[in-house]
Amino acid sequence: MSAPPASLEESNRLFPLPESEARRADLRKWILNYVPKGAIGAEIGTFRGQFSEVLLKFLEPRKVYFVDPWTLHGEFFGDAADPALTAADALPTALALQEARWRAAQFPNTESVFIEGRFPECAARIDDKLDWLYLDADLRLEPTLAALQAATEVMAPKGILFGNEWWPNTSTARNEVFQALGQFTRKSKYELIAAGPFGQWAIRHRGAWKTKK
Repeated sequence: MSAPPASLEESNRLFPLPESEARRADLRKWILNYVPKGAIGAEIGTFRGQFSEVLLKFLEPRKVYFVDPWTLHGEFFGDAADPALTAADALPTALALQEARWRAAQFPNTESVFIEGRFPECAARIDDKLDWLYLDADLRLEPTLAALQAATEVMAPKGILFGNEWWPNTSTARNEVFQALGQFTRKSKYELIAAGPFGQWAIRHRGAWKTKK
């Protein structure tokens, strides 16, 4: 690539996302009915920002932290991302970050903060208590448990922690997030409030929602 794309439209022409990705983003948005609008949130695993647009449009947040390793992977994503989403690994990591910035810029009423880092190691760089956090990462059991614990430490008392990759089918290797959520909710004060279609789930602190007498 002689010169980087000058716009989101040009980048999408050079490195198109599969049509199925747009459909998948639309099918996931049912979970947003459990999340407060006009609040402060974070998206862990922003990548090219395709689901960021859904979060920004539907939730109309005051401020969002977008977190992803991006260029920490190197010039390209390699095995860290699905080749179908990176044009067979031709998409530069720096351009994926720029795409996320372009998408967020379409929502000027939201303050957007971009953090290049691996969660939970970079959790301390989130300066606000969050009303919501979306965890969109293909994680194994132990890393998911660590991410869940770190996420709860940056949540506001009534914050909603939600995310992707909830697959209860034990015959597939993709169900480790499901296992992690089961372990976490049994051992913590968080409870599952929604889970199901297209791998989406949401939990909240049960004590913060008890009716006071």
